Amino acid sequence: INTLPEIRYWAKRMAEEEIIPEMEIFDLSMVDTAKRLIAENLAKPVMALALGFENALQANRHNIDLMFAEMRTIPGSVVGLCQHDMKNFDLFRYALEKGADVVRVGFEDGYTRDDGTTAATNLDLVNDGIRIIREMGFELATPAQAREMLGIPKERNA
Repeated sequence: INTLPEIRYWAKRMAEEEIIPEMEIFDLSMVDTAKRLIAENLAKPVMALALGFENALQANRHNIDLMFAEMRTIPGSVVGLCQHDMKNFDLFRYALEKGADVVRVGFEDGYTRDDGTTAATNLDLVNDGIRIIREMGFELATPAQAREMLGIPKERNA
């Protein structure tokens, strides 16, 4: 269910539990909903563009350009890419070129490695992603940097 009252309800519940949700953005109208939730202090500007899902935006460069531009209009936005049924790392690379703060890989998104073979484990895909990030001149965030970027408080002593 994705009605605004339902989204608000769950956003409030997550806030009560000090959970920082990632908003997966499937189409342009969802950017406006994200802006509304952020203005109502129900969410932080942590978003992942979700492409390639059935009945949602196709996974292509045009849609990355369009959606990243809109998502970046939100002050403090942390923008990422999640590509359903990923068959290669082309859009992963393109998202990094376009300034993605976060990119995601793993069996939830696809099984194909950068060399076109099928991954045996999630770690195969993660290692491909790490290699690509570094080859492109970027570096991975440390856990502390990721917490700061995503607005996650420092770990509490248990």
